[in-house]
Amino acid sequence: MEKQKRLLSLDIARGFDMFFIMGVEELGTVLFSLLGWEWMAKQMHHPYWHGFTFIDTVFPTFLFLAGLSSTFSLNSQREKGRSDLAIILKIVKRVAILIFLGLVYNGLLCDGFHDLRYASVLGRIGLSWGIAAVIYLYCGFKTRLILAVLITAFSYAALKYLPGFIGVQGDPLSLEGNILGFVDRFILPGYFVPSPGVFDVEGLAGTVPAVATALLGTLAGDVVRRGDILPKKKLAFLFVFGAALVALGLIVSLSFPINKKLWSPSFVLVTGGYSTLLFGLFYYLADCKSYGKYLTFFKVIGMNSITIYMLQSVVYLQYTNKFLFGAFASMFGGLEELVLCFTYTALCWLILYFLYKKEIFLKV
Repeated sequence: MEKQKRLLSLDIARGFDMFFIMGVEELGTVLFSLLGWEWMAKQMHHPYWHGFTFIDTVFPTFLFLAGLSSTFSLNSQREKGRSDLAIILKIVKRVAILIFLGLVYNGLLCDGFHDLRYASVLGRIGLSWGIAAVIYLYCGFKTRLILAVLITAFSYAALKYLPGFIGVQGDPLSLEGNILGFVDRFILPGYFVPSPGVFDVEGLAGTVPAVATALLGTLAGDVVRRGDILPKKKLAFLFVFGAALVALGLIVSLSFPINKKLWSPSFVLVTGGYSTLLFGLFYYLADCKSYGKYLTFFKVIGMNSITIYMLQSVVYLQYTNKFLFGAFASMFGGLEELVLCFTYTALCWLILYFLYKKEIFLKV
């Protein structure tokens, strides 16, 4: 197999994904509401429970791309002569750092452990990516595909039938009666979001189906990194595989609703398909057609994705935005909120662009 350099499309796809956490949710809500496009405005908000909107794709796409990226980084380490033990220790270290950063994001440094929320987006990314990365070291393409199918099937059965089997009261697919919340109430300390004492949307038990999302990313990465497959065949795989996953997910949703909070089997399939198609699009534009220079806007974000995620928690950028652009925004009267949303997103990007030009990148 030919050694292959890091894909430009990987950073661009990750940047496009993370763009929507830089105030774009609020910007889109305000803009679409002003235009009377209520369905579009709704896409900027997560459903309360069952259902699916565009903003639901951000988290699983990031995890999918982490799995895809690991096929390059893990093989690179092996090519440098590192032992499997050394690679696994590095994976464990990365997982620990992501869990710690998740705790910091939740307020560890300012509030301590008192009533701390232990579950986090970064914690789930770390654990599910870490498990998938170790699996990747020892399992080939077909085995990982089978494992992804088995994990998704197990998730389907456990979520739908296990609560009733062990005597958990209520609807097994409800916020109060699902098996993930039941398990987390026993093993996960601290504060739960969105339902204190009942269910946490990034709980520990939900890591299991999330591993399947990361494994789907490794499957795409395996194909793309191969030097003996023509780019057009790689594109064919990405688009066919992605479309098949979306179609299968929609079929499964007829018996098991798409639900981000449960990371439901239909959610795994639909978002896995979406992520594959999204990456395929940017792979075609950036790496096949060499249009990457026109997509630098997203590359700037993608190369410091963890930075912008943490920065918005550690630094009160909303105050900075109001301080710098409040007077300017007030000149627009009824559009003041829209202008402030736009300047907030611009401010986030300009900070990342400064870091990009200085070649300062936060890597975990």
